[in-house]
Amino acid sequence: MEEGKGDRQGEAIPAKFWSRRFELFSRFHEGVRLDAESWYSVTPEPIARRVAERMSAGLGASAGWLWLDAFCGAGGNAIQLAANDPHGVVVGVDIDPHKVELARHNARLYGVEGRIQFVIGDFTALAPRLRAHAVHLSPPWGGCHHRRVKEFDLTRMRVLGSQCDGMSLFDLALTISPSIAYYLPAHTWRAQLESLTWKHPSQRSELQEFMRRDGRRDRVHVIAAFFDAKPSSWLLAHSLGVSTRKVRMPSVPNHPAVM
Repeated sequence: MEEGKGDRQGEAIPAKFWSRRFELFSRFHEGVRLDAESWYSVTPEPIARRVAERMSAGLGASAGWLWLDAFCGAGGNAIQLAANDPHGVVVGVDIDPHKVELARHNARLYGVEGRIQFVIGDFTALAPRLRAHAVHLSPPWGGCHHRRVKEFDLTRMRVLGSQCDGMSLFDLALTISPSIAYYLPAHTWRAQLESLTWKHPSQRSELQEFMRRDGRRDRVHVIAAFFDAKPSSWLLAHSLGVSTRKVRMPSVPNHPAVM
């Protein structure tokens, strides 16, 4: 396997991940830290920013919300949630203490560490005691192996080795808030997203398909499903169920070769 220059912990990383380091974090050259798993699991910064903006839009024009990032990992989403709401507070949960330390370090680089409360723990166990205005879900997908199946089945996903699957994870989030963003692989079974939508009080959801140029055509890179306490006028103009939008992934500015 062709290797990149290695991460901050001295581990060699595949060149395909290294080449996208500024897509993951625009401030990578300032000292962003990632472990081996985070190179393929962290949400790219342009997508994390758009997800944060869309979640804010789902709550209304005001700011100062309490956000919950249920699987914060190295901090990609938590950082953008905090950056997008300067008066808000983010609770970032992760079961891995090392990832929490990485997230804390990366949040410090982005100047938002003081508005993120990091919690080391299992979200599925902590959920009954958590409160938030909106919940962001980005559970582990099973590493790079999830691409081997034709359709990603939420009922076969086991969250942190528990009996909680991807469908019941949504139920847990609903006990905290009806405002939910669910970040998932591109090939997630669409019928299951419909099922989640019918569970939601509004019975409406917006599915954003993030498109990446692949040779001569665009392909869906990842998806995010948004469920709102008060659906937007755009959603209300559509019939019940899932309404889909295609979103071209924003370009990433060129950075000088560093390190």
